[in-house]
Amino acid sequence: MKILLINPPRIYYQGSKGLRFGLPLGLLYLAAVLEKNGYQPKILDCLISPKSEIADLNGKTIHGLPDNLILEKIAVEKPDLIGITNPFTSQIDSAIHIAGLAKGFDKNIVTVIGGPHLAVDGKNLLEKNLTNIIFLIVFIGKKSMS
Repeated sequence: MKILLINPPRIYYQGSKGLRFGLPLGLLYLAAVLEKNGYQPKILDCLISPKSEIADLNGKTIHGLPDNLILEKIAVEKPDLIGITNPFTSQIDSAIHIAGLAKGFDKNIVTVIGGPHLAVDGKNLLEKNLTNIIFLIVFIGKKSMS
Protein backbone atom coordinates (compact mmCIF):
# COMPACT_ATOMS: atom_id res chain seq x y z
CA MET A 1 0.00 0.00 0.00
CA LYS A 2 1.33 3.42 -0.99
CA ILE A 3 0.71 6.11 1.63
CA LEU A 4 1.03 9.88 1.26
CA LEU A 5 0.77 12.01 4.41
CA ILE A 6 -0.04 15.68 3.82
CA ASN A 7 0.43 18.76 5.95
CA PRO A 8 -2.00 21.03 4.04
CA PRO A 9 -1.65 24.72 3.24
CA ARG A 10 -2.51 27.02 6.10
CA ILE A 11 -5.29 29.61 6.00
CA TYR A 12 -4.78 32.86 7.90
CA TYR A 13 -7.93 34.85 8.44
CA GLN A 14 -8.17 38.62 8.58
CA GLY A 15 -6.47 39.82 11.73
CA SER A 16 -3.97 36.95 11.96
CA LYS A 17 -0.50 38.06 12.94
CA GLY A 18 2.10 36.69 10.57
CA LEU A 19 2.85 33.22 9.29
CA ARG A 20 3.44 30.60 11.97
CA PHE A 21 4.25 26.96 11.55
CA GLY A 22 6.25 24.16 13.10
CA LEU A 23 7.08 20.57 12.44
CA PRO A 24 4.09 18.37 11.61
CA LEU A 25 4.85 16.10 14.58
CA GLY A 26 1.66 14.06 14.25
CA LEU A 27 2.55 13.11 10.68
CA LEU A 28 6.15 12.39 11.64
CA TYR A 29 5.07 10.09 14.48
CA LEU A 30 2.60 8.36 12.20
CA ALA A 31 5.25 7.91 9.49
CA ALA A 32 7.62 6.36 12.05
CA VAL A 33 4.99 3.84 13.16
CA LEU A 34 4.11 3.02 9.55
CA GLU A 35 7.79 2.47 8.70
CA LYS A 36 8.20 0.23 11.74
CA ASN A 37 5.33 -1.86 10.37
CA GLY A 38 6.79 -2.27 6.89
CA TYR A 39 5.27 0.66 5.01
CA GLN A 40 7.19 3.41 3.24
CA PRO A 41 5.06 6.54 3.62
CA LYS A 42 5.88 9.80 1.89
CA ILE A 43 5.26 13.17 3.52
CA LEU A 44 4.19 16.27 1.61
CA ASP A 45 4.60 19.33 3.82
CA CYS A 46 2.84 22.06 1.87
CA LEU A 47 4.17 24.75 4.20
CA ILE A 48 7.91 24.26 3.80
CA SER A 49 8.13 23.22 0.18
CA PRO A 50 10.40 25.50 -1.88
CA LYS A 51 7.43 26.04 -4.21
CA SER A 52 5.10 27.23 -1.42
CA GLU A 53 3.29 30.47 -2.13
CA ILE A 54 1.52 33.16 -0.15
CA ALA A 55 -1.72 34.32 -1.75
CA ASP A 56 -4.53 36.62 -0.66
CA LEU A 57 -8.07 35.43 -1.33
CA ASN A 58 -11.26 37.09 -0.05
CA GLY A 59 -9.77 38.46 3.17
CA LYS A 60 -7.73 35.32 3.84
CA THR A 61 -4.05 34.66 3.36
CA ILE A 62 -3.21 31.17 2.13
CA HIS A 63 0.31 29.88 2.67
CA GLY A 64 1.46 26.65 1.05
CA LEU A 65 1.63 24.71 -2.17
CA PRO A 66 -0.98 25.64 -4.76
CA ASP A 67 -3.52 23.00 -5.77
CA ASN A 68 -1.86 22.17 -9.08
CA LEU A 69 1.42 21.23 -7.33
CA ILE A 70 -0.40 19.14 -4.72
CA LEU A 71 -2.19 17.29 -7.52
CA GLU A 72 1.14 16.86 -9.30
CA LYS A 73 2.58 15.17 -6.19
CA ILE A 74 -0.47 12.92 -5.91
CA ALA A 75 -0.06 11.97 -9.58
CA VAL A 76 3.62 11.12 -9.08
CA GLU A 77 3.12 9.13 -5.86
CA LYS A 78 -0.13 7.39 -6.91
CA PRO A 79 -1.07 6.69 -3.27
CA ASP A 80 -3.68 4.19 -2.16
CA LEU A 81 -4.22 6.22 1.01
CA ILE A 82 -3.79 9.91 1.80
CA GLY A 83 -3.61 10.99 5.43
CA ILE A 84 -4.21 14.69 6.05
CA THR A 85 -3.34 16.39 9.29
CA ASN A 86 -5.59 19.03 10.80
CA PRO A 87 -3.54 20.55 13.61
CA PHE A 88 -5.96 23.38 14.46
CA THR A 89 -9.73 23.82 14.32
CA SER A 90 -9.26 26.96 12.22
CA GLN A 91 -7.59 24.82 9.53
CA ILE A 92 -10.34 22.21 8.98
CA ASP A 93 -11.41 23.86 5.70
CA SER A 94 -7.91 23.37 4.30
CA ALA A 95 -7.87 19.68 5.27
CA ILE A 96 -11.31 19.18 3.71
CA HIS A 97 -10.14 20.96 0.55
CA ILE A 98 -7.15 18.60 0.21
CA ALA A 99 -9.43 15.59 0.67
CA GLY A 100 -11.58 16.96 -2.16
CA LEU A 101 -8.55 17.39 -4.41
CA ALA A 102 -7.52 13.79 -3.76
CA LYS A 103 -10.98 12.41 -4.47
CA GLY A 104 -11.30 14.58 -7.57
CA PHE A 105 -8.04 13.15 -8.83
CA ASP A 106 -8.94 9.52 -8.07
CA LYS A 107 -12.15 8.54 -6.28
CA ASN A 108 -10.53 5.27 -5.15
CA ILE A 109 -7.92 6.97 -2.96
CA VAL A 110 -8.78 6.36 0.69
CA THR A 111 -8.75 9.73 2.44
CA VAL A 112 -8.18 10.14 6.17
CA ILE A 113 -8.20 13.31 8.24
CA GLY A 114 -6.75 13.29 11.73
CA GLY A 115 -6.05 15.83 14.40
CA PRO A 116 -7.44 17.47 17.51
CA HIS A 117 -10.35 19.25 15.80
CA LEU A 118 -12.06 15.93 15.27
CA ALA A 119 -12.18 15.22 19.00
CA VAL A 120 -13.89 18.57 19.52
CA ASP A 121 -16.23 18.72 16.51
CA GLY A 122 -15.97 15.44 14.58
CA LYS A 123 -19.71 14.78 14.81
CA ASN A 124 -20.50 18.06 13.07
CA LEU A 125 -17.98 17.25 10.36
CA LEU A 126 -19.63 13.86 9.75
CA GLU A 127 -23.09 15.43 9.69
CA LYS A 128 -22.01 17.58 6.75
CA ASN A 129 -21.99 14.30 4.78
CA LEU A 130 -18.59 14.99 3.30
CA THR A 131 -18.12 12.37 0.61
CA ASN A 132 -14.44 13.24 0.22
CA ILE A 133 -13.51 11.94 3.66
CA ILE A 134 -13.58 8.22 4.24
CA PHE A 135 -12.19 8.09 7.77
CA LEU A 136 -11.70 10.48 10.65
CA ILE A 137 -9.03 9.54 13.17
CA VAL A 138 -9.48 10.76 16.71
CA PHE A 139 -7.34 9.98 19.74
CA ILE A 140 -9.30 10.23 22.94
CA GLY A 141 -8.07 9.09 26.28
CA LYS A 142 -4.84 8.41 28.04
CA LYS A 143 -2.87 5.21 28.28
CA SER A 144 -1.70 4.37 31.75
CA MET A 145 2.07 4.23 32.08
CA SER A 146 1.99 1.91 35.10
